[in-house]
Amino acid sequence: MKSALTRIVVAVLSVFSVVNLSHAGAYTVYPGFSQDIELKPSQSHSLSNPFFWSLKIKCQVTSIETPMLLKAKLTKKSAEIDGTSIKEGQSVEVPLRYQQTLRIKASANASVKVTNISNQFISASCSV
Repeated sequence: MKSALTRIVVAVLSVFSVVNLSHAGAYTVYPGFSQDIELKPSQSHSLSNPFFWSLKIKCQVTSIETPMLLKAKLTKKSAEIDGTSIKEGQSVEVPLRYQQTLRIKASANASVKVTNISNQFISASCSV
């Protein structure tokens, strides 16, 4: 039953997410989500999990310049950012390097805001 329900929700969200991606920096993640994300210095993007179960998001850094620094602030519920647990309102700074994989485990209905706090452009390929 869960797989049939998941397929229906993914079909609905995939239509919603195409529209949602046109909003500056707002991404709704879902099973099968795949997106290249680019962050200019001081730019933020939000990732949201609308499901009743947790999702694991992996982002491989494709920027060549190092070191880079990203700030992740949880705006709703709880999550793990590279193994560090954070709760709503908390944030963590994450150092990044070329081809590093950033791992985010977002709890049900969680939202996280990621901000590039380094002086260089950060690009990453993200998927669920």
